[in-house]
Amino acid sequence: MAQYLLLVYSRPVAGQEAAYHQWYDGTHLADVIAVPGFKAAARYVPVPLPPATQTSGEYLAIYEIETDDPAATMAALVEASSTMFLSPAIDLPSVRMELQKMITPRLERA
Repeated sequence: MAQYLLLVYSRPVAGQEAAYHQWYDGTHLADVIAVPGFKAAARYVPVPLPPATQTSGEYLAIYEIETDDPAATMAALVEASSTMFLSPAIDLPSVRMELQKMITPRLERA
């Protein structure tokens, strides 16, 4: 099966950061990986690298997917999302998603 990464960038509503993290980490990640084809998930926070002193303020969730039919898998996610709790702490206009297909085997240092 082909392997994909779904990258989801988002940010909390101003003043709702704690509720956003609680919902994302405690509810949403598990809801998404319950969808067939989704295998794992992790969240990331941006870290400024010099000379920058600020970041975009966006958080990143990366979902690992294994499927031979990415369109069907994404359609299943859309269908499942209709019954998922969506926290009012997420700033919906900030959400950006990108699906990437793995084109090389994973290379790891020996």
